[in-house]
Amino acid sequence: MERASAIAIQAKDQQDNLRAEEAINRLRQTQIDMTVGPQGFSNLKGGDAVNRPILKEYGSAFDKAAAELGGALDTDYQRQLFQRRAAVAGMQLREGIGHHIIQQNDVYAKTVYDSKLDIESKAAAALWKSPDAAVVPMLNIENMINQRARYLGLSSEEGKAWAQDQRQQAESKIYTNMVRQALVSDASTGPFAARDLLKAHGDVINPDTRAVLAHEVNQAVLPIEQRAVAQDAIKAVVPKVVTDIAIGGHPV
Repeated sequence: MERASAIAIQAKDQQDNLRAEEAINRLRQTQIDMTVGPQGFSNLKGGDAVNRPILKEYGSAFDKAAAELGGALDTDYQRQLFQRRAAVAGMQLREGIGHHIIQQNDVYAKTVYDSKLDIESKAAAALWKSPDAAVVPMLNIENMINQRARYLGLSSEEGKAWAQDQRQQAESKIYTNMVRQALVSDASTGPFAARDLLKAHGDVINPDTRAVLAHEVNQAVLPIEQRAVAQDAIKAVVPKVVTDIAIGGHPV
């Protein structure tokens, strides 16, 4: 009788453990789906991860799934077994979300920084005719560079070197965009305006980019100059032809 009772208790214990383990397996699959599945938090990048309350969203969804699975178990003992394991899985999920937010905050910060540099260079290009077109954009960029250096936690000397490099790149981009905007502004005068800008500010443009710009500008200026030379030659010849015809001569 005692042996039979022991066997029954053992069987019940095994059943409880199996039922709890089955529920945990389902919850773990939910955890995996919430992490790397099509709708998983790891697919949220940059601002999508940082600006949404994903810790609350995914945490609440996980807790709801755990409650449903636990509620479907047969006994309090099964639920106790399940809840201990579920608590660990929930902690792992939240830790993963926390690490992802930290990582994506860096990505988001870099995206905002790059966007600021791009917008300011476009703003300068739009005002390329103004002699002060680059002043305000460069001031805004300077502030952004300093903020970025602090965000990265760069040391004093390291920060200065990094900021100087970023400043040079930004200034090069600004004047590159200004030259290109001038180039396409007007078919007749634009290329010459671009040539003047390149001559005035070429020293702050990246050498490789400067060479490309010089080629583009020359390719645009050359046909205009050639047409002007041809037109001048025609203007010089036409009066003589008209005069010869008027006096009965033959144009030569």
